[in-house]
Amino acid sequence: MGKWILLGAFVGFFIFHPFIMIINHIMNEPIVIHGHSLLDIIFLEVKMMFSTKMMVWSLSFTFLGAIVGLFCGKTKQTVAALKNSEKKYRDIFNNIPGMVYRGKSDWTTEIIVNSEMICGYLLNEIDNQKINWTNLIHPDDKQQIFTEAAKIMEKELSITQEYRILAKDGSTQWVSDHKTSFFKPDGYFAGVDGIVYNITERKHLEEKLKSYSEHLEDLVKERTAEIENTYQALEKSEKRYRKLISTMQEGLVEVDSDWHMLFINDRFTTMLGYSHDQLIGKLFQDFIDEKYLGEVEKQISLRHQGKSSSYEVEMVRSDGSKIFVLCSPNPSYDPNGKYLGGFGVISDITELKLREKDREELVEKLQKALENIKTLRGLIPICSSCKKIRDDQGYWNILESYIQKNSDAQFSHSICPGCSEKLYGNEDWYIEMLKEEKQKK
Repeated sequence: MGKWILLGAFVGFFIFHPFIMIINHIMNEPIVIHGHSLLDIIFLEVKMMFSTKMMVWSLSFTFLGAIVGLFCGKTKQTVAALKNSEKKYRDIFNNIPGMVYRGKSDWTTEIIVNSEMICGYLLNEIDNQKINWTNLIHPDDKQQIFTEAAKIMEKELSITQEYRILAKDGSTQWVSDHKTSFFKPDGYFAGVDGIVYNITERKHLEEKLKSYSEHLEDLVKERTAEIENTYQALEKSEKRYRKLISTMQEGLVEVDSDWHMLFINDRFTTMLGYSHDQLIGKLFQDFIDEKYLGEVEKQISLRHQGKSSSYEVEMVRSDGSKIFVLCSPNPSYDPNGKYLGGFGVISDITELKLREKDREELVEKLQKALENIKTLRGLIPICSSCKKIRDDQGYWNILESYIQKNSDAQFSHSICPGCSEKLYGNEDWYIEMLKEEKQKK
């Protein structure tokens, strides 16, 4: 700014001041004074320039030049600032990812920047061909756009409209139009300022998302129906198995890895004579007879080794009595093979055990009888004359005594008809007895 003041003062003192003086002198004094030489005239002029009057004029013109210089400097700075501001805002407009426009009160449109980005037309094409933005709006959307836009003519208002336009290449593009109305000082509608963004890609994505959403809703409905059907089937199955478990004749026990009882059915409580609460949480082996605890520990070890087998133990009931049970396990393991526990079916086999005991006693008796029968079936030395039998010690025994000694058979003595005829055939009483028997027949 200082250089402009100095330049103005210099111009005022050395240019405007002498020029005005010369003009004034020409108008009031003759240029050539008779009797004086040219050197005298110049001397007189220079003397006059540095007179008091002329010094006042010089200072005045210097001050005036400084003021003019200051004004020129301010003006140039303002013009430069305006140009910078214009460039800055133009750069901002050019970098906006949308078309900036101003709509007038008659709905004609002045495109400011980025028309090609949105509709494909250059600014000069729009100006030369007199293309108005409203003519690019899709015919199916115009009525709605004008109806909504009429609201901003009533008061200052900002609205956003989404609609389709017909681009230069013939394609249909979706745009989002953000516009704000402004009014003249007298209150009359002046127009709108707005920015238009291309949202075609977003709209296509929205349509795809809508399609996917509808498809997803259909899938959800289908899956929901399947889940409901599955749930109903599971509910029926659960009721069926719950009824089966509650009415089954065997006990059912669920245990953890240490054989704490987690679940029991009613039959198992009946088998042991305890209530449900007295058994849940207790160790299964706490109700096993002591002489079978070794078998239980063995079975637990087998489960942790991934092995399973049925086994028989004797359990103690609440009244102290004992029952034999057959345990049929169904163990459970995690993906790493760690034993988690499982279910076991407990069958009361007490009666079966008693029957086995009775059967064993009967078999033992039969084996003993069979041994005796086999002794008599062997080769027996008998006298062909007196019918005595020789035993293992070499003694001869009467037939009856030998058989009674080596079997359970007993003898009752009588006389057969042949021997009776031989012994008593000539006796009268015998003959009379035979006649009576014949008459009876």
